[in-house]
Amino acid sequence: MEKKKVLLIAETMEGGVRRHVMDLINGLDTDRFTLTLVYGNRVDAPFSKNMNKLKEKAVLIHLPSLTREINIKEDMRALTTLKKIIKLNNPDIVHCHSSKAGVVGRLAAKSSGVRKVFYTPHAYSFQNDSFSQSKKRLFITIERLLSRRSTTYTFNVSQQERSEAIRRKIDRENKFKVVYNGIPMVDLPDKYQLKTELGLTPDTYIIGNNGRLSYQKDPLRFLMIADKVISRNSNIHFVWAGDGPLNDECREYIRAHQLEDNVHLLGFRDDAELIVSAYDLFLITSRHEGLPYSLIEAMRASVPIIGFRDSGIDEIVTEENGVMVDGVEQAEAAILQYVENMTFSKDIIYSNFQHYYSIDKMLKDLQSVYVS
Repeated sequence: MEKKKVLLIAETMEGGVRRHVMDLINGLDTDRFTLTLVYGNRVDAPFSKNMNKLKEKAVLIHLPSLTREINIKEDMRALTTLKKIIKLNNPDIVHCHSSKAGVVGRLAAKSSGVRKVFYTPHAYSFQNDSFSQSKKRLFITIERLLSRRSTTYTFNVSQQERSEAIRRKIDRENKFKVVYNGIPMVDLPDKYQLKTELGLTPDTYIIGNNGRLSYQKDPLRFLMIADKVISRNSNIHFVWAGDGPLNDECREYIRAHQLEDNVHLLGFRDDAELIVSAYDLFLITSRHEGLPYSLIEAMRASVPIIGFRDSGIDEIVTEENGVMVDGVEQAEAAILQYVENMTFSKDIIYSNFQHYYSIDKMLKDLQSVYVS
């Protein structure tokens, strides 16, 4: 059987998008597909560290003009270059990831006559509260035009994301398919040994979060909750693994509220997916999410979750694995209640991970559409 040529396009190779694309490169069946990745300037340490390994599975093409910001000159240059790459490679499938690549990549693919053009938003731009209403309306218009004229299917990472696209009338319902992010099984470290390695005693109760210190992840809300909870129970510690633009602001908050003994910012950790094993509870404070890998990693480690109902994660956080709350005070109460007497079945949490969020299921779902 002749292999299908797949061209992956991603403006950023950071965070969740990077992880998803790397999983595709490492996991797609090389007996059935040949892979090429075009990526922009934003890359993180895990991508740079694994580039040589990725090159064994795919051709990597750096496209400097593929930038996050709207820049007509650079965007036109990226569009022209992508069309040249498509003409040279003649892909059977183009799969664009995240908003900017979704615009430029789909335009290039459609104008070049590619028959199968797929798009994974990894959370739509119009869901981001940091944008003005006028910008959100512009993004919705762009998504409608591109979905209806230049997209075979959109792969949404959650039912909530799909529902939002349909509610906004981006396209017909049958143009959207949910493919959950998936992660592999790994050997997890011992919880109590890991707590010791973090400088804490084995009986310390840890509330944790893994993510960027960014507006979207809202680490200041995490710290506000920590302040309230610690004032009630000083044996509870809060840990955040991740770095980002709000690092200094978060550290200043910790100093101002004298939380240094109980709040620990670990910075960027390439072993964050293992550190979650030390947590007794995962507290996600994001303003909005698609389907964050951090929660899937928490489920894999059988760690219960507390999240905010307005953030779009109620699909993954259920009564079997956690609690949804509406504000800081409810989060405080839920944490204290859980510490005192609330329990969740670790076996059920892990079973739900295996059923919905394994990497094998994600790859199977995508490949079935690729070859259909």
